[in-house]
Amino acid sequence: MTVRAFPVPKVPCVLATFWVVKLLTTGIGETSSDFLRAVSIPLAVVVE
Repeated sequence: MTVRAFPVPKVPCVLATFWVVKLLTTGIGETSSDFLRAVSIPLAVVVE
């Protein structure tokens, strides 16, 4: 039985900083979308 060596993955390790930034930007996007929709639906469509 031979032991098979797998190559190093091409995807780098994701750091906790990535997830913090992702959550913050997603939250800001959702909040601004809700605000624009409350102000003007056509404006929200154009901006998004």
